[in-house]
Amino acid sequence: MTDDTGQDHAEFASRLGERLRAVRVQKRWSLHDVQVAAGREFSAAAVGSYERGERLISVPRLNRLANLYKVPLEELLPPEPAAASEGRDDGGASDRLVIDLTVLDRLTEPEWEPVRRFSRAVQAHRGDFNGRILTIRAEDARGLALVCGHGVDELERVLGAARS
Repeated sequence: MTDDTGQDHAEFASRLGERLRAVRVQKRWSLHDVQVAAGREFSAAAVGSYERGERLISVPRLNRLANLYKVPLEELLPPEPAAASEGRDDGGASDRLVIDLTVLDRLTEPEWEPVRRFSRAVQAHRGDFNGRILTIRAEDARGLALVCGHGVDELERVLGAARS
């Protein structure tokens, strides 16, 4: 598992950027094509900086980019590094995070709004509106934690979440 060092953030931003570029290239779009298709919501310079790992995109903007590319949001997230997944000693059991949505709904601080929006988007995509829990991939949890300015451990602690 990673910690909150700047190197971990830079490494995640780099892997995310590689994934964003791979999807854009697969669509055969230039950076300018993205800017035009987005009605200038995404400038070519901004998308390029995301792809180079120089900037970390917010979850809402990442969701809008996924919609623009017509791919599920989770397809834009990078896979876990091979070394991290091979080095796990828990038999792979911690590759999911269970979020207690009732706890999330009670949090009023704006820092948790990206988690709320992401959770609603995932529920809508899955057609799953039980309103009590939401299970997400560990990569998604790391991305959300970065966007909120917290570590995954803090995300788990505050949301009353548990690994499954």
